[in-house]
Amino acid sequence: MALDILEFGVKLSVLLGIGGALTVSMRRRSAAARHLVWTLTVIGTLALPFASLAGPRWTLPIRRAVMPALGVQGLASTESASTVPTATDTGTRDALAEPPAQGQTTWAAAAIAIYVAGLLLLLTRLLLDYSHVHRVVARASVIDDGAWVDLMKTCANRLNIARQPRLLFGHDDVVPVAAGAMAADIVLPSTAQAWDANRRRSVLLHELAHVARRDCLTQLLAEIAVALYWPHPGVWWAARRLRVERELACDDRVLSCDMPADVYAEQLLELAYAHSRHRTPALAVTMARPGQLEGRMRALMEHRRNRATPNAGWRLAATAAAGVAVLTLAATTVAVVPIAPVAAAESASQGPAQSTGLAASLPPGTWQLRRLPDGRSIQITVSEREGSYHGGVLRIDRFDGLAAALAGDGRGLVQFRLKRDAGTFAFEGTLRDGIGGGTVTFLPDATFPDALAKRGFDRPMLIQQVILAAADIGFDFVDALAAERYSRPTLDQLVNAGQHGVNGTDIKELAALGYRLETVDGLVRFHDHGVSPNYVRDLRGQGLDRLSADDLVRAHDHGIDANYVRGLRTRGYQLALADFITAHDHGISPSYIDSLRSLGYTRLSFDDLLRAHDHGVSEQYINDLATFGYASLTLDDVIRLHDHGIGAQWLRTASAGRGLSVNEIIRLHDQGPRQPDRTPSRLRQSDLRTTLRTWLAWAW
Repeated sequence: MALDILEFGVKLSVLLGIGGALTVSMRRRSAAARHLVWTLTVIGTLALPFASLAGPRWTLPIRRAVMPALGVQGLASTESASTVPTATDTGTRDALAEPPAQGQTTWAAAAIAIYVAGLLLLLTRLLLDYSHVHRVVARASVIDDGAWVDLMKTCANRLNIARQPRLLFGHDDVVPVAAGAMAADIVLPSTAQAWDANRRRSVLLHELAHVARRDCLTQLLAEIAVALYWPHPGVWWAARRLRVERELACDDRVLSCDMPADVYAEQLLELAYAHSRHRTPALAVTMARPGQLEGRMRALMEHRRNRATPNAGWRLAATAAAGVAVLTLAATTVAVVPIAPVAAAESASQGPAQSTGLAASLPPGTWQLRRLPDGRSIQITVSEREGSYHGGVLRIDRFDGLAAALAGDGRGLVQFRLKRDAGTFAFEGTLRDGIGGGTVTFLPDATFPDALAKRGFDRPMLIQQVILAAADIGFDFVDALAAERYSRPTLDQLVNAGQHGVNGTDIKELAALGYRLETVDGLVRFHDHGVSPNYVRDLRGQGLDRLSADDLVRAHDHGIDANYVRGLRTRGYQLALADFITAHDHGISPSYIDSLRSLGYTRLSFDDLLRAHDHGVSEQYINDLATFGYASLTLDDVIRLHDHGIGAQWLRTASAGRGLSVNEIIRLHDQGPRQPDRTPSRLRQSDLRTTLRTWLAWAW
């Protein structure tokens, strides 16, 4: 399932990337053309899952000759905790039918829950917006004034609209909008009765342009796409670009109806000023949104701008190309065809002798090693032909012939072996001055499948035998499980334990610490979450000695280690595990405590620390306050100043604030500078840029 989601996410990203690349390359084309590309992209995202389910499918096979992973947790699992994660082949994993680890299942369930919560939240917002639009239209009254009706007909004919929408008067606080995905309505504020002829014509032409272009429908589709794919940032970006190009395209349509650019820009600016504080539902399209005003004004003043509307042939060609792209993406899948596991599965039923012969046909891996300064260990890395690698630290005496090879003169070919119950890894290559490399081949033990079957397990396939050998999971591991009264695992659980780096040493050491996890899956969970015997011992050394298995997993997941516990306890905070987790999650570190103490805050309680950090109180902020004469404040006063947004920059510019109390500083900041009176007036074309700059400064 995770792979299917990942594959769909890649397809979605490719589709959005194609749309983005096309619109970037169309900078010299009209906004209407770019809007069409974004519209087809959004529709493509909605159609992609249906096309993937119902459409044709073809597979691009990639045949891989796989040498089973000699896991890092494999070769070095018994002796090194700092290893490189194993990159497991997809086909191999499917062949093993590996059950998901408990930690993976928990994360998957959490991810699904987060996605569903976000989806429900956005769909709820969509329904609320629909309800808002419905109420606005329901409370409005039809305009039957002859002047308005005649102007409506004239503008509709100019834009070639066959079915004229209803024209309605709403309340005073209604923003001029076009609403309705199928049967559109245009709603104007009741104050529109006092508008002059230019404003009436500008507003009607703009809203009718939305109707002609069916922008309400495209806006609805964009909101649905955002709700469905909200974790993908590309969908939000596409919806935003769709809104921007929509307004630019409507402005171009208005100017194509012989509307002077300066007159239209004046009306646009005055309407934005008059309705800047009124909210517009997402499902309604309005003439003047403040956030888009600056770009639209610049576009109106560009006399050489391409304002053409794509013709029917261009729209048909673009739609066909989008359909081909969506169907191609939906139908294409990539399958990794593993060669070795299939052959191994066939040979498993033919007996040990034939399995041994098959080992020679497996592609060998490569190895590199370096002798460590202690003289007793090596750092070894094993790589597959496909490029994945694994490594770790092992003792030299674990290898047959390695000590002699390292002690030799470094001339000629060296050979050494690593024996495990399930088989032997044979290394060949060269060594010089403690550094060397070469090839490695796996030689399965012919008696291992039968011996494992006598203990009640299924006979392993060759690929499973390699994994068990690499992880050093053999008879000692099985006996250790039985000695500690673990439930009997299946063969797949043994293989899964090997792939996750679990070893027999973990079983014995955890048992000595009082932790019997009952199942191999419990051991895998501990290992995946980083809970090692050393981690348990370190926490016990700091007084956390009665933690359950779940507590240990939770502590490690939240970043709690011995150093962190020691850092807080030596500073006087004797906390329980839950409080340590809360402190770490809120960013309370020993260095943060020290920084506050250096500024005189030496007796802060645990709750005071949380409150200070959560409200953004830092050493720098306190020093900034002291620079401008506000030193030795109480923590409550510092928090109040920060919550009101009073920073160094404001204190620097507000020189009148020196010597005032904290309450007076807050009151002075919250009052803000007095706003000059601004009365909208008729604008000449030469005054548009200055007026826009002034209005934007006031609005934001």
